[in-house]
Amino acid sequence: MFDQLDDKEPVETNKRKRLPFWAMLLIWLVMGTGFTAYNWFLVRQDERIAPKEQVALASIYKSTDGKGGPRVFYSFLYDGEKYQGDDGVARGSILSNHVAVYLDPDDPATNTLTEYRFKEQEGS
Repeated sequence: MFDQLDDKEPVETNKRKRLPFWAMLLIWLVMGTGFTAYNWFLVRQDERIAPKEQVALASIYKSTDGKGGPRVFYSFLYDGEKYQGDDGVARGSILSNHVAVYLDPDDPATNTLTEYRFKEQEGS
């Protein structure tokens, strides 16, 4: 009885199919186009904010050192309302509990620790 089972060749049941080259190329083109459009949007946003950016003093309430590098979480007051933000920083660049935050006066929730005019120069 067991001899008959051993005589049969094993059947491959989990054979993976591969995507054709054109499908992989199409996926990469769509991803590349999306990435380019998103970066274009960010650069245009920085260019729009740079001439009118405002500065506020923020208090750091949390800092982490994760896989993406150091990150600080801060809160600040602008026109009597409290806002929060977070940003990645270079190791050793934060020496106190307070930082300058650069913000869009039309939308203070759009803020960063880097001046928008410098971000504009980095993008070009």
